[in-house]
Amino acid sequence: MHLVRNPHLQINVKSMVFHGQLPIEDDPGPRFGELHELAASARQRCPELADDPHWYGGLIHGWADPVAALLLVLCTRLETLDLMIPYHQASRLLVLKLVSLALEHSGTQRPLVNLRSIVLRWCDDEEPGNIQYAAPLFQLPNVKILALSALSDKIPLKSTSDEKGRDEHAKLGLDPDIYETRFSVGTSPIEELFLEAACLTSHGLFTVVSACKQLKKLVCTCGNPARMTDDGDNSAALLQKALLLHATSLVELAFNLETHRFRDDVSLEYGSNMGLECFKECFKQMNKLKRLTMDIHVLCFHDASRNEKMLDFLPSSLEYLGLECDLASYRPHVLQYAEVLCTVLRACGPGNRFCALKTLEIWLFVYGGVDTDIYEPVNELAREKGIKFTFTHGSHGGGNAWETMGMIPDPYPPIVDPATGPKRIR
Repeated sequence: MHLVRNPHLQINVKSMVFHGQLPIEDDPGPRFGELHELAASARQRCPELADDPHWYGGLIHGWADPVAALLLVLCTRLETLDLMIPYHQASRLLVLKLVSLALEHSGTQRPLVNLRSIVLRWCDDEEPGNIQYAAPLFQLPNVKILALSALSDKIPLKSTSDEKGRDEHAKLGLDPDIYETRFSVGTSPIEELFLEAACLTSHGLFTVVSACKQLKKLVCTCGNPARMTDDGDNSAALLQKALLLHATSLVELAFNLETHRFRDDVSLEYGSNMGLECFKECFKQMNKLKRLTMDIHVLCFHDASRNEKMLDFLPSSLEYLGLECDLASYRPHVLQYAEVLCTVLRACGPGNRFCALKTLEIWLFVYGGVDTDIYEPVNELAREKGIKFTFTHGSHGGGNAWETMGMIPDPYPPIVDPATGPKRIR
């Protein structure tokens, strides 16, 4: 109400964070008049949204989505939005309806025109939501950073070159006359795309990254890596196409598309190696790449018949290399990682392949802890080469190393718990 009654303050609101429900009043009755005042104000800015039957009920019950939608309508100078989708409201989210409606408006006063950064999170990593909810975000005119967490393409994705299908909208529970669920093709201004805990097929990943005109940063961590092979024999080709789309413009890439395990004979075996060949081909074209973060096991790839090693194909432009490893148990052959890192360091320095590398970082998490002494040879070689080496290690307490690394943007302004201070949101 303060912003409604003081409209001159609305232009000062630059950032919003909505996670979970807002505090619920015991007796909202006395505030019905204020609710009508709120709706009247919104109707002037976006009448299509104000007529939604869920508007009043959502405000009364303290649901974050109706309040967020109202503030987005009022605060047209908003630049940063961080929103978590509650599972019980997914099929009638007012914020997503507003985004679809905003695409039809023109002028500087239209909602969301100044948004630069958006984080959209699903409430449950175990049961991911539909990534189609995020499709209209790719069509907003000024968004440069988009982070999506725990979303899936269990309902196959479509692009704007495809016709709208009512069957698809029925499965999503969305009205096709209101919601845009198709992805744009090569027109989105997004430059930094984060896909955290994504459950995407190779076709889904290709459709999503195809929406962007020119990515400079791509972060993709898989909630279910097995999904990447759901396209059968076409999976590897589609994954390669997805990575090649922005290979020449990428400055930073982070991914964990591979899974792995160890056999009894202690040799490394991949649960899925369909991406290895395509990584090699893609790295050849990433001549602007400065930062690379990935599973350390990708470096173990080699083709003995052609005497090729993955390390030989990493971009020589790299200034930062981050390597991640989650292991089910600690075994003596983990020493091979120290040798892998030493191999990287030997290729650093003037006149060598990685002459631009300044920082080497590894995150190693295993059940039972890690013997840090095994990396002392790496430390010594890093000092000789003038490379900053950081070793983050620990015992599994649930989750994975990617969560510890914190690739997805934190809420800004931060969510503060009075007892513990600022907290990170998965």
